[in-house]
Amino acid sequence: MGLSLDKISIHLPQFVLSNQMLAKEFKVSENEILKRTGIETRYLAAENETASDLAFRAAKKLLDQNPEYKIKIDYLIFCSDCFDYIAPATSCILQHRLELPQSTACIDLPYGCSGYVYGLGMANAFLKSGMAKTVLFLTCDTSTKTLSPSNLEQRSIFSDVATANIITYSDNSTDNE
Repeated sequence: MGLSLDKISIHLPQFVLSNQMLAKEFKVSENEILKRTGIETRYLAAENETASDLAFRAAKKLLDQNPEYKIKIDYLIFCSDCFDYIAPATSCILQHRLELPQSTACIDLPYGCSGYVYGLGMANAFLKSGMAKTVLFLTCDTSTKTLSPSNLEQRSIFSDVATANIITYSDNSTDNE
């Protein structure tokens, strides 16, 4: 038996920041930005959008397309370095907004880039121990809100995005400990 990423969904915010826009603002060439970053397009959350808003949309899309999972979710893990509040936990807010069972355990992980790996490890531990059979793992960052408007290096590499993942154990997977 091993970890299985059964379903994955993403949500990208509506506002697009292109190399053309950055080049015009900072008076550099589009090609130079592309050459340095390998990135053509970034997505930015609206001023009034929170990390939980983006994560909610990714999760809702996933659960609308796969409604059979909704009642099966034992654990909700939310990973971000951009929480809505100090308390309550953003995962609890998402549990309520997604109308998940009250028995769904919730936990927030305060990580950025490395958080996906930590979250998978935590999901694996919950599944392997029998604490959960189905985990909803949500990641989201709205880090562009904290960047300096005058810093081209930062603004050219960061983007806002949310992912939703249904994770289970599968007999067809291999356990790579």
